[in-house]
Amino acid sequence: NSISSLDFNSDKIIESFSWISMIILGFIFSLFLYFLLNFSKIGLDIVTETVFNYPHQYISEKTLRPIVCKRMFIILGPANALKTLHTKGFETFNDFVDESYDSIIDPEERFLAVTQEIEHFCSKDLDEIKQYYLNNHEKFEYNSNRFLTLYQEELDQLRSIL
Repeated sequence: NSISSLDFNSDKIIESFSWISMIILGFIFSLFLYFLLNFSKIGLDIVTETVFNYPHQYISEKTLRPIVCKRMFIILGPANALKTLHTKGFETFNDFVDESYDSIIDPEERFLAVTQEIEHFCSKDLDEIKQYYLNNHEKFEYNSNRFLTLYQEELDQLRSIL
């Protein structure tokens, strides 16, 4: 009885959601701006995801940070995290980083594979890393734009539900 007496005004909910999402987006943008200024000096972002030994696909803002900031990354997280990104349309860096760690189910083996790949990356010549960034500018732009597209798609889905 009390539920049926509630007045659900979907336009007001969407308006409120849009306002709140814009505030959050503004905060995130300022945070990302800070990271962008500092990230220009980072060759590889080592993403330590919220979960590591976890049976489900999982991506958080930690993984999205280097995507928006246009940096290469390695994910210390659950198996198939990169595979999840690929299904969302993102491109990763298997032409420069050995991403085979992503498919390793055993968490100890995956952890060792990630640390070995980080060591391998750190042994590369700095000029080689810089050249990769220059040669793959479009990939970094694409990923950053893909994030913005997915964000808008998620908002649109929420609006259609409400």
